[in-house]
Amino acid sequence: MNKFEYLLNNEDMGATIVENIFINHYMPNADGEYVKVYLWGLKYAFYGMQVAMKDADIASALGLLESDVNKAWLYWQNEGIIRIIQTNKEEKTIQYLNIKSVVLSSRRDTKRENRELQEKEKKRRQMFLEIEDVYNRPLSSKELTVMNAWIDDFGFTAQTVLLLIHDCASRGHTELNYVSQVAQNWYDAKVRTYDEGLDYLTENKTKWDQYFRIFKYLGFNRTPSRAEQKLMDGWFDTYGFDMETIQKALDTTVAVDKPSIKYVDSVLKDWFEGGEIKERPKKSPVRKKSKHKLSNAHEYDFAELEKRWLSKTEESDEKAD
Repeated sequence: MNKFEYLLNNEDMGATIVENIFINHYMPNADGEYVKVYLWGLKYAFYGMQVAMKDADIASALGLLESDVNKAWLYWQNEGIIRIIQTNKEEKTIQYLNIKSVVLSSRRDTKRENRELQEKEKKRRQMFLEIEDVYNRPLSSKELTVMNAWIDDFGFTAQTVLLLIHDCASRGHTELNYVSQVAQNWYDAKVRTYDEGLDYLTENKTKWDQYFRIFKYLGFNRTPSRAEQKLMDGWFDTYGFDMETIQKALDTTVAVDKPSIKYVDSVLKDWFEGGEIKERPKKSPVRKKSKHKLSNAHEYDFAELEKRWLSKTEESDEKAD
């Protein structure tokens, strides 16, 4: 096995190769003192000389301040042509990178980023075309700006935005203020992807179906308040009761002049805590809690919901007659 060494007893007799790309593209814009530091370190890096040298020693040799040497290293690292590896508080390794490789790699990254950007722009254009088809009109510049912000600031995917738009349009709403509030609600509920949006819609639809079934049973011709929603959520999520058990509690309101959600809650609470009622209904498994928290702003148009509820009630009454 052979080993090869190049002996140089006097470094003044050697030569340091400086890449032309450094001279042409990096050196002109750099502070002259930074260039001196770069070349000084390059000499030792190029020949692999095992020389331990402090910034203070380099500063002394070049007639600079030690702080200037440190600034020079940071400058060239920010330029991407050296890498500083801090071994410990006192020692660091300065790695000189091949500038041609850095530039070529940067170009490949730029091409990849451009392709990704073009693909994203293509998806956005397709998204806007589909929204215009849903709205049956061109989008305004304000709408374009706001919807772009849902992707850039909220982290929505294009498919999430389309799902949101279709949901709002299905309920007769295309006005920007309304749709923006719904988008804010989704963001607050940590909805980002299309699947998370579907889960969110499903969970809320289930809840509202339950709310209206309970209110219809009690004969309430209105939408539930925020406090009432919270109480009813507790019957399913905290107490673990199913709709059949809750209906039994609703039946107890027959003897009450003015039935209320609070009264039903007190009955279910007694059953849950095993109070004076001897035959306690069997608890059903606790309903899986939603990972999406409802914000204080309602996602639904209550007037529209009430209108639909009244329509269903009238149909039910007509069938009964």
